Amino acid sequence: MLEQVRKIAADILQVKPRDIAADVPLSKQKFRADDLDMVEIVMALEEAYKIEIPDNELGRDNREIVSTMSVRKLAEIVAQKQSR
Repeated sequence: MLEQVRKIAADILQVKPRDIAADVPLSKQKFRADDLDMVEIVMALEEAYKIEIPDNELGRDNREIVSTMSVRKLAEIVAQKQSR
């Protein structure tokens, strides 16, 4: 799951999957993902996995989501949604 989420994020961010650290927030990595990137990543995950991820499950507001969301956290959310 982690590698699949990393690949989706890499495609959107136009970087190589190996350039994305799993536990570092995407906004704090060298490519500095922003709030629009995060929206695109979440939408791509929802489409790829046929799930819905409400904003309140990601964080309180866009600033918190962007500043704290890592590939590992996204993979955990996707896995949790799939198990329901």
